Amino acid sequence: MFVSWNEDNIWPDVELSPEEFESAYIEFSIYARNWFTRNDLIGKAFLQLKSINARQGHVYMKKSLPLRKDGETSAKGMITLTVFCLKPGESAPQGEEVKEEGEDREDLEDLSKAVLGSSADTGDTGKNYHVLINIYRAENLAKISGANPNPFVTVEFAGACVRTTPAYDVEQYTWNECARIPVQTPVYEDTILIKLWSGGSALTMTPDTLLAQGLISFSELRNNSLPARWFCLYGWDPEEVPDVKSISKSGENIKPNCFKGKLLISGRVERLGAEDVMMAAGITTSRSAPEPRNMQLALLADVYEVCGAVGRECQVQLAFGSSTKQTKDWVSPGGLDKIAAIEQHGQGAVTDDFGEDDKSPGGDLG
Repeated sequence: MFVSWNEDNIWPDVELSPEEFESAYIEFSIYARNWFTRNDLIGKAFLQLKSINARQGHVYMKKSLPLRKDGETSAKGMITLTVFCLKPGESAPQGEEVKEEGEDREDLEDLSKAVLGSSADTGDTGKNYHVLINIYRAENLAKISGANPNPFVTVEFAGACVRTTPAYDVEQYTWNECARIPVQTPVYEDTILIKLWSGGSALTMTPDTLLAQGLISFSELRNNSLPARWFCLYGWDPEEVPDVKSISKSGENIKPNCFKGKLLISGRVERLGAEDVMMAAGITTSRSAPEPRNMQLALLADVYEVCGAVGRECQVQLAFGSSTKQTKDWVSPGGLDKIAAIEQHGQGAVTDDFGEDDKSPGGDLG
């Protein structure tokens, strides 16, 4: 069956934070219409917004993407698209500035070309792969509203999303599970999304809560496997940043300010031979990983000054993972500490920045 639409759609005011843009997709779904029953899904195709924007001209021009269903590896058809993704201040190329599919070969297969714009050709079109991400365990998970989370992990790539077995009311948990995602080239995305969630409850009508997310490059993972290592996960403290989206809409980029835990994972990309069968996306059992080699480091931080903070007194806290350290005393900004000392002990108790009595009338520093 061949269908031609030749239609266009534009969404000019999509608001995304930088973190949301890193993991955002545009999804294309093709349905077969039924008159008296629900329409049948033929297949879906996905494109990553970050990957589109990173290309020359911020466009995929007349790309043919395979349509697939969840849980199936064979393509159900092809859809040909032209997709732009523009950030504020960027403009779409006009006319001859955009090369059509047949005019260049810059991204037939190698994802580093599709993302970075290289022009090398590997001649490796149409190969099958398995992306294998091993999720071993999580530790030091942050509490949610005073209670331990119900953690599970999802892995998303190439239109597939698989999730681990959920745990309940734990601070640490061991999965030893492997997320398997089938990939058939060419693919036009590069970011594998790993998300740590806390499961909601159907009884209390609470949704799943995203605790943190991490990104892994498929092109780098294909070239070099990822050995087992800990990843520290950071998010936002709801007491300090109650509504991240409203702040992001104002144009301010809020950096994560709260340690949410750490996750031990590894990964690799397995190329399949001509006789190998490409398996559907799913979760399998994984061997436990040896503890990664530790290296002791001494971190030194000099705290000098705080500017622009709102409040009468402040204290600086430094955090690295689950370890924290704070300055010894609370300090009043704008000289209020000296004013308080004058009110309590008189002028003679006030000292200058060097610790000497502030009694001299002034003069040149010698």
